[in-house]
Amino acid sequence: MSLTKARTSQLVKDGNAVSAYGTEIVALTRGDRDGNLHGQVTGAQFAEDVEPNVFKDLNAVSSVGLPVTVWTPTSGTKIRLTGGDVSVSAASSLLFEDNAGGSTIKYRTPVIPANQPYVFEIAGQAMLLSAINNVLKVTAASGVTITGTLWGVEE
Repeated sequence: MSLTKARTSQLVKDGNAVSAYGTEIVALTRGDRDGNLHGQVTGAQFAEDVEPNVFKDLNAVSSVGLPVTVWTPTSGTKIRLTGGDVSVSAASSLLFEDNAGGSTIKYRTPVIPANQPYVFEIAGQAMLLSAINNVLKVTAASGVTITGTLWGVEE
């Protein structure tokens, strides 16, 4: 079983059972069928991990070394990126950026070798864009084509 530790002065009150010693929460009993905990303690609250329900296809997205929009949310929502499975046509890292790009880098991959799959998951509460209706952009080296799938939620 996974254990989560967090300092707090209150116990979680959302129905999750806790084991506590003093002011330290040492375990939460909420988890999957194998007993693995999926969430995090922040202060006195237990926040469950985000489950993706939106999947965005990246079908040969061409990069010219500038931010390219890869996900436009439904009007009135924010994007929360939880992960992806991508490959690139030439070795490059990818910068996932909030809206205008360039100034607000939200996630950076390591250099991905050409034509090799790279799977990433952003644990816990994932990566929430800063404002409603902001688009998610990606930047790669000039001349790189990006293929794969991104996943997350719109909230």
